[in-house]
Order: sequence, then C-alpha cells, then structure tokens
Amino acid sequence: MIPRLISSLQHPVVKRLVKLRDNRAFRTQENCVLIVGVTLVSDVAARLPLKTLISVDPLPFNAEEAYLAPPNVLEKIINISSHDLVAAVVELPPPSSLKQAKTLIVLDALADPGNVGTILRTAVALGWDGAFLTPKTADPYNDKALRAARGASLFLPMRQGSYEELAELVRSNGLTVYIADVDGKKLTEASFKKPLALVLGHETQGPSQETKSLGESISIPMTNKMESLNVATAAAIIMYQIQESDL
Repeated sequence: MIPRLISSLQHPVVKRLVKLRDNRAFRTQENCVLIVGVTLVSDVAARLPLKTLISVDPLPFNAEEAYLAPPNVLEKIINISSHDLVAAVVELPPPSSLKQAKTLIVLDALADPGNVGTILRTAVALGWDGAFLTPKTADPYNDKALRAARGASLFLPMRQGSYEELAELVRSNGLTVYIADVDGKKLTEASFKKPLALVLGHETQGPSQETKSLGESISIPMTNKMESLNVATAAAIIMYQIQESDL
C-alpha cells in the first residue's frame, strides 16, 4: 500500500491517534491501542496485524492503512521528545480466562502505569503465565505503561476483574497465593509451591485486605538503611526467586 501524506496537526487521523493515546474509554470503545517506536512496532508487527501505521519515512511493515507525516505531526501523536517518530495502531488483545495459568502475577491497585508496564515486562521475560489486574490498577494500555512494558501488555495473557473473580480463579486453579508485604515472612525462608499467584500491592498502601486474605505474606529482607523497594524492583526479585526455587 502506498502511504498517504498527512501534513496538518488537525487532520482527523491525527486527532484519532491522540485520543487513542490519551483516552482509556475511547481505546475500549475502538478496541484499539496506540504503540510507538520503531522497535516496538517492529516486534508487534511480527506477531500481530497493524491497523494503522504512521511514520516520517516509509517502513517495511504491512498495515491496513499507512501514512507519512512530518516530524511535528508525529511529535504531537507520540507526545514525547524523540527521534524515533513511528506510531501504529493494533487491536486490543481479548481478555484471557487465565484458566491454565500455573504462575500468575496479581497487580493489586497499582497506581503508577510505569510500574504496571515494568512488572508485565518482567513477567514475560521470566516466563510467567499471566497477569490479573484488580480494580483501580492503572491501565496497562496507558502510553507510559506501554513504553515500560515494551509490548508485554499485548502478549502476556491478562485479565482485569473484581476481587470476587480473583478469589474464584485462585480456587478453580488451585493456586497457592503469596503476597508481597513488608511485614511478611522473609523471602529466603519461604517455601514456594506451584501452581501459585504472587500479589503486588499499591505503591504506598500495600496489598488490599481482599488479597491479604487469600494467602501467605512474604517480604524481601532489608537493611536498616532502607525500609522498602520500588514495587517493580521488588517484583523482579521475588519473581526471579520463585522461578529459581525447586518447586
């Protein structure tokens, strides 16, 4: 397909892509998400069809519709200062039932989309089976979350649901639940058993009472100089420890 040229910041396609970037309700309505950067677009294009592609120079990716635009138009769409001026639209992945998940990460009301994206990326890197997002968790398709996740949000089986749905999933999958909590048992003293779920709670408030009731709390031993770690950092340490354990 020969790309069409867009030169105006007010072009309807530009307005639609900006709205996809900024508006969660619109993403849900359109069942689409905006991804940015040539590396991410390339990785996604190898696995998923692109609905829209827009760039400064022609790119060798197939898309239902392709556009070329000057840097100022791409900068408006991407909303960050970058020389990597490429954006694309793909369909949102359908929610997973997670019924076959043996290692499940639970994001319990995490507020920072950067943390959400980083944890999802770590889950993919370490071979975890899926993620469950409880109410009030930041949107994993927020542009900040997508940048941090480097595409993991699109590839990791994932589901967003209520605490009742989480409890039912734990029961039906026979999951042993471990909750990351500063007051929990030391990670080095814990004995992990699959199938399992690891709960990571809100950055300042910690895990909810609903998730605390599901299992055993664990913590990373700390020195007196530091009370806690960033939740995404703690997640990586615990997830790696679990994967390396003799389960």
